[in-house]
Amino acid sequence: MALVCLLLSVALIGCKENEETHEHVYGEWVVVSEATCTEEGLTEGKKCSVCGTILVAQEAIKAKGHSYSEEYKYDEEYHWHEATCNDTEEVSGKEKHTYENGKYMCKS
Repeated sequence: MALVCLLLSVALIGCKENEETHEHVYGEWVVVSEATCTEEGLTEGKKCSVCGTILVAQEAIKAKGHSYSEEYKYDEEYHWHEATCNDTEEVSGKEKHTYENGKYMCKS
């Protein structure tokens, strides 16, 4: 097995010696998958636009997290902030109203 690896590495080195040398040219930064509120995205990384050598490895793009309205929404029992991102079913700060002085109150 070691002999096979040695022969293979010699063959690959020989190929590199026959290639024309050049200065690497960075290609465009490409996003493979966009980050969402809950899931990471992924960049393609950067490859040399001449020879295809990977110059910058793929990188994860941090999940964005949810964003919420500053205004409270409410019903007869609860109040909450609705999501303003793609996850429209998400809510933040959902709490029951408090009962004070004979009235149900929402925090504001």
